[in-house]
Amino acid sequence: MKRSIKLASACAAVMFVAGTLLSIRQTQAQEKSVEEELHVHRLKSGETSAYDAFAYLNRVSAAPTQDETPVQYAGNVIFSRLANTEGRIQLKVVKGFQMPEYLGYKSFLRAWEETEGTAVGACVVCHTPAKFGGTDAKPAPSLRNLKKSNEELKKIVQQKVALAEKAKAGDAKIDQAYKLLVLDEKDVDNLVAFLQTLNELPHDEFRQIIVDATILDTSKMETL
Repeated sequence: MKRSIKLASACAAVMFVAGTLLSIRQTQAQEKSVEEELHVHRLKSGETSAYDAFAYLNRVSAAPTQDETPVQYAGNVIFSRLANTEGRIQLKVVKGFQMPEYLGYKSFLRAWEETEGTAVGACVVCHTPAKFGGTDAKPAPSLRNLKKSNEELKKIVQQKVALAEKAKAGDAKIDQAYKLLVLDEKDVDNLVAFLQTLNELPHDEFRQIIVDATILDTSKMETL
């Protein structure tokens, strides 16, 4: 009887290990298939938007680590990865992700008080990469694949700006995080341009914009 129990336990252990190995191999195969299909080395994400092409080319971290808050993640991206690449004028951009989209991306990330004239969107607080959605602690819809027109997106962003004005005027019913928002009309347009880069592209188009990437002239940018 004891021998039968030991044999059954051993078989169960073997099956568990085999199942784990199979799962790992399936995951590796999926990652490899994405790379093979797109012919893009080291691409593990299945996302294929213009933003993802930009992030891949410039080695931007896909999402916060377990030890990072969304705001800490945003600060590390702007002040470490992007600032360094900008300074060396080596920032790579793709079709659909040029200067307006880049400026909108940085305003999306900024969630702290800035010098006058610097756009602050603070969007990353509620819509965190890689999915650009909420967290368990702060649920929010994903901003990927919204498939909305520029006019529709602009109206939504302008509504957020209006809430920010109310919060700054002392309306306690408004989330006080809105007080951080500093966006003028041009900043709103740039943010809308960035949001459009989160729409998925066909695989062949995604690969082609990576192949055709160019360097963005950041030599005359005044602020990070």
